[in-house]
Amino acid sequence: MAKDAVARVLAELGRAPAVLAEGGCPLLAEAIQDWRSAPAPVALEAALGLPLGWRLAECYRFRDATLRRLAAEMRPGSNRDRARWLYAELHRYRIGEFSEHRNAGTRPDGRARLLYDVLTAVPGHAPRIEQLRKIIAAAGLFDGDHGNPFSSTDAADTDSETA
Repeated sequence: MAKDAVARVLAELGRAPAVLAEGGCPLLAEAIQDWRSAPAPVALEAALGLPLGWRLAECYRFRDATLRRLAAEMRPGSNRDRARWLYAELHRYRIGEFSEHRNAGTRPDGRARLLYDVLTAVPGHAPRIEQLRKIIAAAGLFDGDHGNPFSSTDAADTDSETA
């Protein structure tokens, strides 16, 4: 069965350059052609000109953007307070509904969807409180420049990150 799968993939990869070129994707067409015709094994990422680890970096970017969105919707407080609240919310979701959603293969709606996205973006790497605080502070959502009237510690939280 594995041989059949490999044969199907190789057959599709053989057709891919022509299909991609016709579809207006000449960069991908050329990269796949170069990859297939390389005299020595070459990683597809290398043929595409992508650095090692690019996919993981994209997963972290997606996760962090989702965390910033969650933090922006929270009640007023310092970066540290928001990090604690967000950590607690992620923990509650992880030990509660998350398993049901993951096992069912469905993304929930609303805020639970964002929590689900955070926990599935980089499996096994749920952010800790200090990581959350740094992500929130780096976004500049709650620092002194944006004038959070409910907290006098936000500017200090942000300043400590740049020092």
